Amino acid sequence: MDFDFHRIDKDFKKINTNIRVYSDLLIEKSLDVWNIKTKVGLFFFSLDIAVLET
Repeated sequence: MDFDFHRIDKDFKKINTNIRVYSDLLIEKSLDVWNIKTKVGLFFFSLDIAVLET
């Protein structure tokens, strides 16, 4: 059985690149979610203050 190491190496590099891209996307998405939660939290916080001040 002849092993094609070059092809395997190429496949591993492709997998590594995919993992890197996916982890970057996941980090980006979680930051987006965090930003949305923060904005919503600040909105309700300012709403509470506005209600308390009246």
